[in-house]
Amino acid sequence: MVLPQVSKSENLQEVGRKIRHYREKKKMSQLELAEAIGVTQNTIYLIETAQSEMKLEKLFLMLPEFLGQMVECLDCESVGWKYIKNSQYYCYEYKLPIEVVMFDDHDNYSDTLKQRYLLRCVLQRLYQYQTSNISYMYDHDNPALRLADDYTVPSEYYVGKEKITSEMLSY
Repeated sequence: MVLPQVSKSENLQEVGRKIRHYREKKKMSQLELAEAIGVTQNTIYLIETAQSEMKLEKLFLMLPEFLGQMVECLDCESVGWKYIKNSQYYCYEYKLPIEVVMFDDHDNYSDTLKQRYLLRCVLQRLYQYQTSNISYMYDHDNPALRLADDYTVPSEYYVGKEKITSEMLSY
């Protein structure tokens, strides 16, 4: 799980101004934009006006893909560039019991099938490491591992975190 750490409030204000600019340029209402990316109109209002810095930071911390959805919907890559550039990213590591884990397109796997699927993916990755000269492989090559929407990870499953470098994020 990769989460940004907000660095400066002016980044949030700048993101809000740019989102409003590009939303208006596309002749979209706040409600239309909210519906297009799956949030409330109030969320768009809070972002555009930077009314509550704490709520904005929480939004960007909890929904790292949110900014990407916004950029895609407004068709403007520069919306969050300064925010992304000035943020620090971390990969959080958890050790979870297999019974709470789900894989995209494999929701109904038994625990045994989950273990086999995960083992196969790990072995494929190890083979790729062994047979290529790539220094870093991107997470989009990994299986999409997820948890139920209403599942809260207990703190005892936390293992650690690693800072993600800009080289790891570049394509």
